[in-house]
Amino acid sequence: MITAEQEKLCGIISRTDGPFRGCHAMVEPSKYAENCKLDLCLHPEQEEEVVCQHVARYVDLCQAAGVTIEEWRTNDFWISCPAHSHYELCSLDCSRTCSSIFTPLRCTERCREGCVCDEGFVFSGDECVPMARCGCLHHGFYYKVEEIFYPTDLEECECQAGGMVVCHEISSPNCRVVNGELRCPTNTSGSCVVTGDRSYLSFDGKAFDIPGACSYILTESCTDGDDAQHFVVKIKKNPRQKKKVSGIEALSVEVYGLSLTLEQGKIGTVVVNSVSHRLPAILKQGQVQVHEHGAGIHLQTDFGLIVRYDLHHYVAITAPQGYQGHLCGLCGNNNGKSEDDFLFPDGHPAPNAIAFGSAWKMSNMACEEECSEDDCPVCTEEKKKVFQKPNYCGILTDPHGPFSSCFSTISPALYSDACTRDLCLTKGRTDVLCRSIQSYVSSCQATGVSVEEWRKPSFCRKLGVKGVGRVFPGGIPVV
Repeated sequence: MITAEQEKLCGIISRTDGPFRGCHAMVEPSKYAENCKLDLCLHPEQEEEVVCQHVARYVDLCQAAGVTIEEWRTNDFWISCPAHSHYELCSLDCSRTCSSIFTPLRCTERCREGCVCDEGFVFSGDECVPMARCGCLHHGFYYKVEEIFYPTDLEECECQAGGMVVCHEISSPNCRVVNGELRCPTNTSGSCVVTGDRSYLSFDGKAFDIPGACSYILTESCTDGDDAQHFVVKIKKNPRQKKKVSGIEALSVEVYGLSLTLEQGKIGTVVVNSVSHRLPAILKQGQVQVHEHGAGIHLQTDFGLIVRYDLHHYVAITAPQGYQGHLCGLCGNNNGKSEDDFLFPDGHPAPNAIAFGSAWKMSNMACEEECSEDDCPVCTEEKKKVFQKPNYCGILTDPHGPFSSCFSTISPALYSDACTRDLCLTKGRTDVLCRSIQSYVSSCQATGVSVEEWRKPSFCRKLGVKGVGRVFPGGIPVV
């Protein structure tokens, strides 16, 4: 039951005399106000956070549409900005970051609300520092002053004042560098992967399909221990459209009291507690870091949680050590046994993947749990044979192909099946094929495996288009 107070709080979005009245013609407000009320009913104890998130989302859409809005934040919904910065409703300056000294940001000149550094200061991660305290750019990645990192297996580097990087050789015969971190052999688990229209792979290696286009909890810490840091990773799938892949519309991570959201196609930004931050974002004194990684995003915490998102249809999560058997969600319990991954939230076994997926969807959001034959026609054996040829998805499993070096580390079966299904669904769309292949490449590269060059002028490379086909730092080519 919605109270009069809740009606008033969410009503600010659709009020005809409110601060967003100039946007109503561009972005229809009623569904955003209704979603706000629904979430307030479900989470009345989080009133301030819920309202703030929904209104901030509407503000972002309005500003993206070029609409000028009025001040709406009150003391109840004020943003706390870091030292040497201040809040602005409409910030146009996207160059006040340390990383922009080395590489100019892709400015759109669109208005955004958020924190802006004071005169004479620039953003270094989530801090505003004098320009003289800016860090270093090394091989395409930005590092803070005094930050230590590992660009190769045998090299340790430190960023020093003035943008200088000092490196020295190290001896680590049994270790290798993955995403700039030195990792040595441990009993860590594998990765949980979501790729394509409906393909999932648990931490313990169980592959399964969930056709629903819903919001799901991928993984969540389910331990009562005081020492383990609680976290939740969720995804929101794209609504069903006829003969189209349901990609990942948004990915969210809740950790250290922060709610971080990454949205499909939005390069270079992360929304933190309803406020848009430009990347890189170094939060909670480095406990959470979010970086651009090639054409996607790399999020990591100081306790070992790693989340990678290609901003389209692929998410990979690496579980931190110490959480073996203490995770739940679609990614499974991470106990090394794939046979018990299908568990309901109460710990009882689920009879199948469909029931399992339904149990971990977010109940407060309406969605389609099935895909009709009209939207998802059956792929005939004849079509499968065509799309499994080497000039399509067959390149993934070709024993003499560019990815054979990865087969012993990561099986291509899940990725090949997802690729074939998605090409059937979309009638062989080239961009879907290239992203399907890139998903496997990204998983291989994340483990430190090198793959051969696979993009050709006539295969997954769009010549003459600025930026497309170019390999960015981190090794992920743009599709």
